[in-house]
Amino acid sequence: MRSSQISFQSKLNPGREMVRYSIVFVCQMAASGILVSFLSIVPIPTVIVKAIIDTILFFVVYNIQKNWVFADK
Repeated sequence: MRSSQISFQSKLNPGREMVRYSIVFVCQMAASGILVSFLSIVPIPTVIVKAIIDTILFFVVYNIQKNWVFADK
């Protein structure tokens, strides 16, 4: 049994899941980089800005993976 089946009880094609996961991954990395660059003008250390952004993105991406990448639709 694949780990995605264990985590989200997915029955989708693993190739389709991999493509969707890759799309989400690339968008997450782009969003993180763009937001950190944009918010680097704020007088807060960049490391803290990155930690906040990545924490928010973690929860957003988790829900996207659960509802789109590994969904049974």
